[in-house]
Amino acid sequence: MAEPKWVLAMGVCASSGGMFNNYAVVQGVDHVVPVDIYLPGCPPRPEMLLNAILKLHEQIQQMPLGVHRDEAIRAVEAAALSAPATLELKGLLR
Repeated sequence: MAEPKWVLAMGVCASSGGMFNNYAVVQGVDHVVPVDIYLPGCPPRPEMLLNAILKLHEQIQQMPLGVHRDEAIRAVEAAALSAPATLELKGLLR
């Protein structure tokens, strides 16, 4: 499949594995492929699917494509790698 690709995880089973733990259900699809939009529910309601498609459309419109896409991906990855670890963050729970 040609780049770019977008993934919608539809339903609880696709998002988190749901209540079933067997050979037919992947427990946490985001460990296999990067997910852009999660749709909760079992099955997700049609309004939620339309809302997710509209949100994905907004993400796609703001995403750089073509030559500048690789530069944007490198910048986002560098920012994520330079972010402090969760254990180092000070917050209300500590």
